[in-house]
Amino acid sequence: MKKNLIVFAIFALFTCALVNCDDDQDEPKTDYTEADIEYGERVGTVSEQRGRVHFNTVYKRWYIDTFIDTDEVTKEIKYYPTNLPQDKKVENLDILSFNGEIYKLVKPHIENKENIEHYAIILTEN
Repeated sequence: MKKNLIVFAIFALFTCALVNCDDDQDEPKTDYTEADIEYGERVGTVSEQRGRVHFNTVYKRWYIDTFIDTDEVTKEIKYYPTNLPQDKKVENLDILSFNGEIYKLVKPHIENKENIEHYAIILTEN
């Protein structure tokens, strides 16, 4: 009986370690240093855009991912905000409406691809 209990306890600890049993598992992680952002010339503005918040682990930056459908293609635009509020830094958070001034993204330097563009954004109020 004791042997079975010990084996069960070891199994439970091992399983818990594999799935990362934390009490605060659903809490947003803030134990990182967000990388600097630098922007270049102003490109324009966006208003009443919808998007979803994500964290880019390579560039260590939060961004808002949006998709624009045209007749020919779907274009993905990733906006890297300079002033995203802390309460919005949640993975997969839907942003129902955001506005801002958009700029060429200098740092981090990310090449635009055919259907994916990257911009810095300074969010503004509605």
